[in-house]
Amino acid sequence: MLLFCLLLIGLASWQSCTTKEGTVAFANPTFGGLDVVSTVDSARIFIDGRDSGLKTPALFTDIPSGMRKIEVLAPGFSLAVDNVEVVEGEVSRLELDLSALPETATLVFESDPAGALVLFNDLPVGFTPLTLENVSTGEQHITLYKGGRQVIRETVQLSAGQQLTVQRTLQPFRHVLVEHLSNTNCIPCPEADDIIERLLEEVGLDSATSIAYHPNYPGENDPFFLASADDVLPRIEFYGVPPIPFVLLDGIKPSTLFNLEENMRNGFTERFAEPPAATLEILDFNDSFTAFSELRGRIRITALENLGGDVFLRVGLIERFIAFPPNEPPGTNGDTEFKDVFRAFSPTAEGTAVSLGAGETVDIEFDFTPGAGWGEDLHVVAFLQRDTDREILQSVWSLIQE
Repeated sequence: MLLFCLLLIGLASWQSCTTKEGTVAFANPTFGGLDVVSTVDSARIFIDGRDSGLKTPALFTDIPSGMRKIEVLAPGFSLAVDNVEVVEGEVSRLELDLSALPETATLVFESDPAGALVLFNDLPVGFTPLTLENVSTGEQHITLYKGGRQVIRETVQLSAGQQLTVQRTLQPFRHVLVEHLSNTNCIPCPEADDIIERLLEEVGLDSATSIAYHPNYPGENDPFFLASADDVLPRIEFYGVPPIPFVLLDGIKPSTLFNLEENMRNGFTERFAEPPAATLEILDFNDSFTAFSELRGRIRITALENLGGDVFLRVGLIERFIAFPPNEPPGTNGDTEFKDVFRAFSPTAEGTAVSLGAGETVDIEFDFTPGAGWGEDLHVVAFLQRDTDREILQSVWSLIQE
């Protein structure tokens, strides 16, 4: 069911919604309760594909209202899946039936380095080294994910009683950051945005990330600028207030709408050939179900070469997809759908100075306070940038599956 959402920023108001996998959520979420029980106790509970941290039976009190996908998993039983509507101020109850598996197998995961997140049939089930006992036989989909390294995605075939060991080396890998400028009153911007999104899908979301900054030109009333002006303006000034549409790959490969597709393809090829200077991992955020009011976590930086004092870690938050009603565009260019919209930096656009020797590691915490009009489809984008020449040395984002 389509619910239109009221978004208020400054003195302007309009209806806006955010969507994810066919669901629609109020821009400022309301909350309800959810009581989850299953025919087998101690089954792990996943909410919208993320680990809730609890097992059945469990009572949740702060679930965003709307349709939620609930999955419960227990060794020796088939996965149980259902959708439930969480109603504001009410406690919904969901009962799930777990069926015993006639045949099972065992999966052992090992990785070099250790600590890779394991997704089993798209569900985050733990970190390597990890053993999963009494899992389903037949075709199973597995993913090994560790920020700043190549993602391993494979399909394995399991037979009854089999123990299969999946042992993989995760090589350092450059993740390219695409920063681009857009505005709801910029006539050529929708065309550029479409090209950017298409090429991101072409190279793969495991390999590249996008941030769409909305400056105050050509229209000062762009709602996304009004919602993030304090963080957007310093970023635009950092790049010298370029004309829009404007696209940068890793801070140093500029492209305009003219020959944008060809320039971006060439830029990706060049940047992927450059070895990364570090690996970046987002911890305590992307594998677990995160309350809307608790947008926090850590960025782990491991230097692969010496990182000098002119290197800064910047941690941003984007909203993956925002859709307005078809006949109510927020600007004059007619666009009603927006991807990877920038929301905020933590702590500021200036970032945090980083100085590490090769092989050294540091954890830096981040924390976002939800703003007016933010939806649920929020993702962290972190990147290391050398400010002297603006080159981005490595980036990572919290989107693992889509």
